[in-house]
Amino acid sequence: MIRVVVAALLLPILAGSAFSADSAGFEFRAGIGYDFMSQRYFLDSVVGASSDSFLQQWALTTDYLDDLKGTLDFRFRPMGARGPELRTIYEQTPEILRTRLSGAWRTSGSTASWQSRAELDWRERVKGSSRGGEDYLLGTAESGIRLPFREHWAVRSKVSGEVVDFRGPTGYSYDYYRLSGKVGLQRSIGILSAVSLDGFISTRQVADSQSLSYVSVGGEGLFFGSIGNAELDLFCRLERKDYSRTDNRDDYSNLSAGSRTRIGLGRRFFVEPTGQLDFLWFNARDPLNNDYFRGRFWLGGGLEWDLVTVALGPEVEILHEQVEVGVGGESYFEAGGKLSVDLLWPERLFASAETVTGRRDIRYEADYLSDFVYERVSLLADWTVISGLSLNLMAAAEWEWHELASDDSRLLLVSSSLTYSFK
Repeated sequence: MIRVVVAALLLPILAGSAFSADSAGFEFRAGIGYDFMSQRYFLDSVVGASSDSFLQQWALTTDYLDDLKGTLDFRFRPMGARGPELRTIYEQTPEILRTRLSGAWRTSGSTASWQSRAELDWRERVKGSSRGGEDYLLGTAESGIRLPFREHWAVRSKVSGEVVDFRGPTGYSYDYYRLSGKVGLQRSIGILSAVSLDGFISTRQVADSQSLSYVSVGGEGLFFGSIGNAELDLFCRLERKDYSRTDNRDDYSNLSAGSRTRIGLGRRFFVEPTGQLDFLWFNARDPLNNDYFRGRFWLGGGLEWDLVTVALGPEVEILHEQVEVGVGGESYFEAGGKLSVDLLWPERLFASAETVTGRRDIRYEADYLSDFVYERVSLLADWTVISGLSLNLMAAAEWEWHELASDDSRLLLVSSSLTYSFK
């Protein structure tokens, strides 16, 4: 019944936008999509097992998503891309209905620029039994202002909010609201370079489970730009999060830093070292959580042509947990080789593919942890097939091969859409 009501409300609007496709500011898209997510364990260990054995039933592939969906998307921008925007998206799978209503407003002038947006996201199961957290109403909104002063400086601030109302049996899902504020400075350096520093505060309040409520404060800095023949992206963030628990459990401080550098070596050659560091410190009296450090580093080098970029190099990841003497943890050392290929054909095709092959060595082996060899593949693509018809694809797969075949696993994720735009 809900599906019929929503369709009845939306179809006249969408039909009107289709017939007015030549009118300035109107855009209507219709499309289909497919989402698939599957995870499989113990593949080799069940070959030949009887179909009614406990192991066979436990080991069979679990498909979390396997949905064909239809999408209708209506957008109205009466003043062009930088003016106000109203948008309605209706998405329907055989079992799930999802509707999103959003609006945005942007203004800019010599003294200030202001940007606001709001979205209402409604999701509900219309067939079968609803699982906890599956049906909800989500509202988000944010508003920010940027005030330039002097020649290259600007002060900026933003406030945002989020409210979630879960429907039906929620289990471990609780209604909550979150409020956040941010203020900071930005300095432009030349045309394409800038540095910024911001402070923020955020709170989440959960009425039905106060222990999940928290207050978070911190700061973050960002630099992007060029120095000589090098392109730099640097990021650093420090956060302190305090939960509303009397035992201080789950409270932590987090320091994250990341860098990406691209250095040109002649006409087509380049090197691209990247790094990501995360430090997490929990309260000293926390009985369950361990402090840890995680670092990932890649030293890529490659060639760049007009349409294609290819890079290859070693990748290393380290996780170190600070644990008690004689107590195991999930610390590991991971090393492999990564190959990435990017294709950029303006107004026609963007595609990015990546494959990583390597090995993870566990520092503290346990019944649930062991060394393994892995293969990870990912693909992103946005292809304009013909004028108005677009194909979007996101796919990722990961395989693990352990010494014991019963520990092998595989994860597969696919999300795709084919849409036609009337404008």
